Amino acid sequence: MSDITRRNILQASTIVAGTAALNQLPSVATASERPGTPIQPQKVVVAGGHPDDPESGCGGTIARYADAGHEVVAIYLTRGEAGMPGTSYEEAARIRSAEAEKACKTMKARPLFAGQSMAAQRSPTSDIPNSSNCCMAKSRISSSSIGQLTPMVIIGQLPC
Repeated sequence: MSDITRRNILQASTIVAGTAALNQLPSVATASERPGTPIQPQKVVVAGGHPDDPESGCGGTIARYADAGHEVVAIYLTRGEAGMPGTSYEEAARIRSAEAEKACKTMKARPLFAGQSMAAQRSPTSDIPNSSNCCMAKSRISSSSIGQLTPMVIIGQLPC
């Protein structure tokens, strides 16, 4: 028997909620799969913390929505600055951002970077605590970009 933790509760509730929500998602069918039935394009937002999170988590879903004619935006909270040990934050951000942009091009999605800095999170001299930095980035992205996108579908990931 496992301990009752926040993570276990989130995982269990996500499975239940996710299963229930599947019936509510707009169709991902392509026009060729439903001849004579017009497909109403939807706006789809997939959010991830770092470059490679959206594509690793649901790249097939992203590509399928895009191939069906829907507008798909992949939102990255950071540029992955701290994700390459032995590489400067600037160089890692450049490399990982380019990889994310290339992945989005392959999947026919549009990348959008929120501007959260992992460099500030990891720095012991930062004046901004981790949670505040994260919340500020989420607030910026949700109040500006997502609000302007008016998505019909928002796909995210469980917190670590």
